[in-house]
Amino acid sequence: MASQLRYYYNFALREQKEKNIAHNSANYISFLAKYSYSGITYYRGDSFSESVGGPRNYSVKEASHMPNVGIVWGIQRNYKNRFSIDCSVGPSLYAPLVNNEFNFIADISIGIWLGKKSNE
Repeated sequence: MASQLRYYYNFALREQKEKNIAHNSANYISFLAKYSYSGITYYRGDSFSESVGGPRNYSVKEASHMPNVGIVWGIQRNYKNRFSIDCSVGPSLYAPLVNNEFNFIADISIGIWLGKKSNE
């Protein structure tokens, strides 16, 4: 799950150069907040656990909550053939409530616009 607050900053320059600005085709700076969850299950069934009187086969399920916040720079382009691409990169703070570890965010999204075609 992710949420962004974007500021598009080069509409005037793109319009002056007669480039496409429809559907927010521009560069942006964004505050990004991401959250992901992963449930990892470890399975054990080794001879060591048997030799010390432990269970023969067992599993351990471990939850991993991964919040991530950062500021990114990105480009978003939408083309007339209904194809879109969005790329962003920037520094982030991984798990800010737990360990305040600095990290790097990089996202690439590729899409196709659905629905009625508008006259542009």
